[in-house]
Amino acid sequence: MARLTAENKNLASTNDWLEGELAMSRNAIIDLMDVRGLLDGYVGLEHHKDLLAWREKALERVLDAADPRPAQQMGDWGHGERALCPLCRGGVSSPSVRGFAFPEGLRRHLLGESIPQQCQVFAAADKSIIRRIRAQVVRMGGG
Repeated sequence: MARLTAENKNLASTNDWLEGELAMSRNAIIDLMDVRGLLDGYVGLEHHKDLLAWREKALERVLDAADPRPAQQMGDWGHGERALCPLCRGGVSSPSVRGFAFPEGLRRHLLGESIPQQCQVFAAADKSIIRRIRAQVVRMGGG
């Protein structure tokens, strides 16, 4: 029994260390990729309502920072506009079409809705906030 307790403490310690390393990695991704500060304000948030407000403001800032171009300039022969993601500089996974339909396709990319891959830079900030919310819930005895 004592061996299991020691093993559990060791695993908990390793888990805490890995969580710290992951948090530092997420912060590094954001610091390196978000040179314009579009995701500012994500640090220190610990409540769900703050997460929702931050998402809305960050989404607006990223969409405002996008450089939409006519679809035909981006290899799409449809109508409307397309834009590369200002954070990850990504677009749809097509060899001939660049960027995302603007603004809805870019919005879905940022939030991870209905597309194969969420913007990893936006996701890093989002997941940092979610981790702190979960930690806050556990501290308050809810988890």
